Amino acid sequence: MMRPIEIEINNFGPFKKELIDFRQLKHHTLFLITGKTGAGKTTIFDAMMFALYGTASTQSRNFKALRNQHAQDHEESYIRFLFAIQNKQYEVIRNLPHVKEGKKTPIQSRLEFYECNDKIKEKISTHKKSETNELIKSIVKLNADQFRQILILPQGEFKKFLVSDSESKNDILRTLFNTKYLEEMVKKLKEKVDDKIETKKRYEHSIELMIRQLDIELPNDMIDYGKQIDTLIQYYDAELMLHRNDVERLKDYESKFNKKLEALQSGEKLNEQYKKLEQYRNTYNELKKQKSSIDSKRALIEQLTQLDTYYKIKKDIEELETKIAEINQTIQTEKDNLQKYSVKRQELEEKYEEKLLLDNEMEQLNHYLISNKRFLNVQYKSIADEIKQLELRLTTLDKYKKEKIQLQDQYEMIKDEIKVNEKFYLEQLEQNIKINEVISQEQQKSELLNEYRLQKIKIIELQNQMSALQENYQVIQKELDTFNFGNGEFDKHSIEVIKSQLKEGQNCPVCNNKVLTINDISHDKYHQLVTEQKANESEINNLANKIKWENEQCNKYEEKLASIEFSSVNHMQLKEVEEIIQKTYKTIEENKIIKEKNDRDVKTLKAICNKKQTESEKFEKKIKSISSDIEKLNDDLALLPVIKDKYESFISETTFESYESFEQYYIHNKKEYQKYIDEVNQLKISIDNTSKAITNNNKTIEHQSDMLMINNKLLEERMTTMRNYDIPDDISVQYESENIEGILNDLNDKVKTFDNDYKQFEVLKNEYEMILEGKTRPDIIKLQQDYEKQKAAKNAVFEKVNRDKSHLQIMLKAITQLENEYCEYNNHMRDIVSEMKLYEVLNGKNELKLSIENYVLIYYLEQILKLSNERLKKMSHHRYELVRKIEADARKRSGLEIEVYDFHANRVRDISSLSGGETFIASLCLALGLSDYVMQQSGGINLESVFIDEGFGTLDQETLDTAVDVLIELQQSGKLIGIISHVQSLKETIPAMLKVTSDGFYSNTSFVFK
Repeated sequence: MMRPIEIEINNFGPFKKELIDFRQLKHHTLFLITGKTGAGKTTIFDAMMFALYGTASTQSRNFKALRNQHAQDHEESYIRFLFAIQNKQYEVIRNLPHVKEGKKTPIQSRLEFYECNDKIKEKISTHKKSETNELIKSIVKLNADQFRQILILPQGEFKKFLVSDSESKNDILRTLFNTKYLEEMVKKLKEKVDDKIETKKRYEHSIELMIRQLDIELPNDMIDYGKQIDTLIQYYDAELMLHRNDVERLKDYESKFNKKLEALQSGEKLNEQYKKLEQYRNTYNELKKQKSSIDSKRALIEQLTQLDTYYKIKKDIEELETKIAEINQTIQTEKDNLQKYSVKRQELEEKYEEKLLLDNEMEQLNHYLISNKRFLNVQYKSIADEIKQLELRLTTLDKYKKEKIQLQDQYEMIKDEIKVNEKFYLEQLEQNIKINEVISQEQQKSELLNEYRLQKIKIIELQNQMSALQENYQVIQKELDTFNFGNGEFDKHSIEVIKSQLKEGQNCPVCNNKVLTINDISHDKYHQLVTEQKANESEINNLANKIKWENEQCNKYEEKLASIEFSSVNHMQLKEVEEIIQKTYKTIEENKIIKEKNDRDVKTLKAICNKKQTESEKFEKKIKSISSDIEKLNDDLALLPVIKDKYESFISETTFESYESFEQYYIHNKKEYQKYIDEVNQLKISIDNTSKAITNNNKTIEHQSDMLMINNKLLEERMTTMRNYDIPDDISVQYESENIEGILNDLNDKVKTFDNDYKQFEVLKNEYEMILEGKTRPDIIKLQQDYEKQKAAKNAVFEKVNRDKSHLQIMLKAITQLENEYCEYNNHMRDIVSEMKLYEVLNGKNELKLSIENYVLIYYLEQILKLSNERLKKMSHHRYELVRKIEADARKRSGLEIEVYDFHANRVRDISSLSGGETFIASLCLALGLSDYVMQQSGGINLESVFIDEGFGTLDQETLDTAVDVLIELQQSGKLIGIISHVQSLKETIPAMLKVTSDGFYSNTSFVFK
């Protein structure tokens, strides 16, 4: 916590430019701030508060009015405050903006914050005042109100922490002991639990959605997901068995369907032949009726065309022969193709049957591929390596733990050594203080004795001078007695006037005697002796007064010496006093030698302590570092069971331990399955195409055969016609001038068409009569009905098989996903139950009805009260003891109110029932107890300073003496305690004082030490 080093106050309150250097206190940790009312004692606290927080030490004081009233417009009011926190020094400079004369707005505010290390100042403030204020709060770790309640106990406000409610104490204590992380921990745990509850709901929603999507009715009372999944699996197995039966039934239907199809195709082919026969007969009969007319036309044509068509007939014969050859070639080609396609279809059908034998195997393979597709994921690729690495980290973790134990043992040994050395160090310091006190006392004795000796010597010398003067006075008196001039005094001036009128040989005007010589000096001698006697008498009187004054001074020295055990010094001779002084000097020198040795020992112990402290800090850093590594390893290793479960699931499902082998196997089989499907589909397409080609070949052969028959007959007729060719004369004459060619073309067209049709249909009729000889015309309608019926039955079963197959695949996939989801759900539920219980306990759902942070703060408060009561019992003469008010409400921060137990009344009293003086000592004890406990904990905050503004005037003398004794005892803790008070006994008791004096305009300060 903050410890002031120096504060510079400029144009602030009654101070013009004042520097208070707290380093002047040196080893004094308890000091009194004293001065007249209005001199500016409280302003020192105001300056500290304003520098840190921009406010006064009490809320009732208007900090804006703290600018010095005598400051000029150009003079800035600002505070420069240098203080230390945990071995670091900081300097804050903050000005008090004022409005210059003739202006409406104040000058620009200034706030600068520095970290000071090795005489180097590093500015850490920002250009934003709010950010710098927050930075100061984060370093001091208290806000302004908390600072007032803990470090500065101002007039009228020192009891706030004592009487504050739980909420206010909670804010202060959680800052001092840094327990906010507990609330954050509970919040994070709640967020984690809420997330897991949401995840649980998502799992349940997902599971229920999957079950609904399966569209299988389950019993209403079956709410357990595990039982529902088992029922679904049983349902799937039953459906799968029915599906297999349907597959076998489909094969039987397909066999019957193929037979019906063959019968229908044969019937349709035979019926088509009967239809053609009827068509050919009807057409043939019609043509037969036209034969006589055509014969006459033919005779005419023969006669007309003999000459003109002889060569044409010949050409027709050649064309027919060519055409017949081509037809024969086409028929042969088509027959060859027919043979080839038949063989090919047979081969394809055999291959197709062979492929169908693999159907069950391929379905199993497909099921394997579908169910294990989820493992074909990058997270499973390196899972084995991750497990190995995590198992290696287990070894590393054990190594770190052992290393941490060794470091902690070494750290504890060093801490023990530090405690021992610090104990020796403090003992040496205490011995030095005692030696310094002895030296100081002996020096004081020697100085007083020496001054007393010198005073005695001085008195003796004065007495000797007095004796000499008195002897001289007696001698002068004897000489004067030799002159018979009586006792009258001479007027030397008158004598000199008379003497100037005398002449040798004349009578003296006074004595009437004859003047023999004028150089007679008897009167001068007498006058000289009288003057000397008077001077001697004056010196004797002065010397007597001086001896009297010196004796009075000597008596004062005797009184001082009597106060330090030299009551008989006035009876001592100078030699005895000198002997005592020599003994005192010897004692001082001996103690100085001891002190020098102790100083060397202290310096050595300090160096050892610093060295051990440095070693301790190094070990502490190592322990923190290795603890951090252990925590990280524990976080990483927390994933090991999850990863192992995933890996075991991978092995059990895929039957592979290596991901690469599985991946290679999966991809290969996927390709094989796809290849199988492609081949089956391709075979079906090839068989269909081949069948179509065979049908087309048969039709082509059939058609070409008909055409061959017709063309052979035409050729034979042409040959006969050409052999029988004869042209009558009358025909030649009759058609000599006619367009024979046009007539012939017309006749030939008619005859030719008739002949072709007649011969063609006659041949076809005869051919089909031969083909259908001995055959019965089929009932196509019945065959079609039988075919459609069988086809419908087969298709119904086929569709059901495919539908069931698809449904079973979807169901299997859904059940597999459902099982996986349910497995994850179960794992999640195991985690969430324990975490929810933990959250409820930490959040106040426990027997004490306290949250974890409230529980910890109550513990801290009780420890603070124990330390506070050690002083309060002493100050209150074992009448009062501070106790915590017992209450607990998990919905709010509670349990931090303070009550007082009155041993005289044997009951608990409200804290507000104490008198002003009792409240003051209770607040003081609580503040000191809080300071002591925080320093014991060293939890980031050390309360190294306490400043108290008045309050001692409310105490009776006995309580005041007890309070002062307690404060004096605190000096040993090293805590800096500053007190503002007008109580006279404090001025007499406390050796270090900061005096504040005022000349009516400005105030000044100075440290005074007794």
